Amino acid sequence: MRYLEKLSHSLGMAVLVEVHDADELALALQLSTPLIGINNRNLRTFETHLDTTLQLLDRIPSERIVITESGIKAMSDVQLMRSHHTYVSRGRNVYAR
Repeated sequence: MRYLEKLSHSLGMAVLVEVHDADELALALQLSTPLIGINNRNLRTFETHLDTTLQLLDRIPSERIVITESGIKAMSDVQLMRSHHTYVSRGRNVYAR
């Protein structure tokens, strides 16, 4: 992953590293990118739970920027994530409302 991060930076690109669980987060935090995307979708069951983001937030240093992905279905979900200083990725559910 470090190679891809370095290559991306050499091309003038920012890097958003996406995680689904604590193990992936530990690997992502070894990178220098400040952008951490937390995908709330379980890729085995395709269920989404915002608790995924909420449970991982304590492990992320405050200088990182967190973007929650998937499972945002209502404005109350956006408000919940924003109350935890988390940005929200706009998906099809947000566009449809």
